[in-house]
Amino acid sequence: YHYQEQIQFCRAARGSLSETLNHTYTAFDCEYITQDRVKEIENKAEVLGKLLNGYIGFLKKQKQNQQN
Repeated sequence: YHYQEQIQFCRAARGSLSETLNHTYTAFDCEYITQDRVKEIENKAEVLGKLLNGYIGFLKKQKQNQQN
């Protein structure tokens, strides 16, 4: 188990979350989904983004503690 690898994985997940939001906006522009659905996805993405950022912060602290 390597902290840096896990951090990189979470950063990639954060990028995928951003891509998902971009695809959501495209789907809305093409009238595949409603504005209510966009808001629902945005709200969930915000929660997930905060979770990922918090976990990345935790991993960075653990990595630093291990090095000391």
